[in-house]
Amino acid sequence: MRFQKYVSAFGCTLERDEFIALAKNYKTGDSTYQSKMANYAGDFYDICTEQGVNPIIAYAHACLETGYGHSIPFDNYFGMAVYNGQSSGTKYNSAAE
Repeated sequence: MRFQKYVSAFGCTLERDEFIALAKNYKTGDSTYQSKMANYAGDFYDICTEQGVNPIIAYAHACLETGYGHSIPFDNYFGMAVYNGQSSGTKYNSAAE
């Protein structure tokens, strides 16, 4: 499959600077995305590649879970332990955590 190298859950074919540039240049027409998501693209890349996870997939999932940065209660970018729209969940002290 030609696109398999891009959609693998493991690893990433983009360099860190390429990933950050793509995230920052993505236009949602919303400053929330730029401040809450795009500013942490480097952290996503670093943490994911350190753990052997494709940062493209993790970042996309975080964008979906948070409405592109609109809803990030307790710095929980993945909706961990949040069920049926409740306002609680796993709490973190920072995006990096």
